[in-house]
Amino acid sequence: MAVFKNKQSLEVEYEVILEKAIKLEEKGIYIDAIDLYQKAHKIKPNNYDIAMRIVNSQKELNDEKGFIAACDMAIKINPSDDEVYLLKANYFIDKNAYKTAFDVLGSATQVKDDSAINALLESIKYEYINKFLQCHDMKNWYSVKNSSYSTVKVDEKWGINTSSGNRALRYEYDYLGRYSQEEKIIPCMRDGEYYYIDIKGNKKLVGDEKYQYLGSFGDGFAPAQRNDKFGYIDRDFNEFSFDYDFAGGFAHGIAAVKRNEKWAIIDSSFKTITDFTYDDILVDDYGFCSEYGVFFAKKDGEYKLYNSAGEQISSRGYSSAKLFTSKEPAAVEVNDEWGWIDINGEQFIEPQYKDAQSFSLNLAPVLIDGIWGYINADNKIAIEPNFEYAKPFSKRGSAFVKNQEKWNLITLYEYDD
Repeated sequence: MAVFKNKQSLEVEYEVILEKAIKLEEKGIYIDAIDLYQKAHKIKPNNYDIAMRIVNSQKELNDEKGFIAACDMAIKINPSDDEVYLLKANYFIDKNAYKTAFDVLGSATQVKDDSAINALLESIKYEYINKFLQCHDMKNWYSVKNSSYSTVKVDEKWGINTSSGNRALRYEYDYLGRYSQEEKIIPCMRDGEYYYIDIKGNKKLVGDEKYQYLGSFGDGFAPAQRNDKFGYIDRDFNEFSFDYDFAGGFAHGIAAVKRNEKWAIIDSSFKTITDFTYDDILVDDYGFCSEYGVFFAKKDGEYKLYNSAGEQISSRGYSSAKLFTSKEPAAVEVNDEWGWIDINGEQFIEPQYKDAQSFSLNLAPVLIDGIWGYINADNKIAIEPNFEYAKPFSKRGSAFVKNQEKWNLITLYEYDD
């Protein structure tokens, strides 16, 4: 009987407290309403409605610390309801704290109906932060494990930056190639000498001969130039096929080479896969033509897409093209307008822009009325044109953009560290 009477007494007390709290909240006296709601919460600690009333009252007070604590309490009581996640995420969106909003929405893994969560994620996925790197030039992004890097030029010297904008190697080189994951070295030139360094800048490989150029390793070999001819070296500086006018790096078992004004594709045993019949083969900033297993080559005035066996896989020719920067579509030009084809050579978006770059992270830079912005894979503007020039995004959500003659970084909040 004593236990029963005590429960009855608590229930009556709860109802009285709740009624007073609701009236205070309706009058906008949130600070006192919260005190009463918290008393009610102690009586019924698993009551989700009370928890949400505390959340909303804390929001009205604009007490960020109290609001976050109240949201976390509500989530702990009922992690499958989307309401509190949406309230918390929108609170930070209103403050332009997009990174925190992404973290909140990403934690909603137990929500049963996540359609509203996904809709809010979609609405902010292209918000970005400016990072003022102020560099003068840069090369393509490349990936090492889960990070993205670019070779960057500042005050006439080259270094390496991460996609977050942090410097990974000091700006003190006259030339820098790309890091080789298999060999763990980078080609460089400093004080007129070419050699290889590790990621900390320590000398690792120095040849006995004087080279005019050393390229990045791939498939066990690196392109090199000596006595005005290009060929290949291995890690011990053994030399192979030094009879080209240009030699590119190996990726997916092939490399582009040039001889007597004509281009061909060779394999890593230095045998020709194609004849020297092409007028041009596109290579990236580090000399690779086939980072994603295909290459663009020009013949009879048109660029076409080929696979690593030298077989044409695009159904049409293009007046110009941009290399694939991911496995997403690459930019191609037809009749002075740019569109995109996928890695199988199929048309993805018909040519319609004055200039464009290839897709990555489902975004492609485009030139609209003389200003660069980004479209998404649905050919809708995702990032408004606002740049003198724009480059593709890295896998870690950063892109180089140019304004006032300097290059800086923008990073999608979703990826910002």
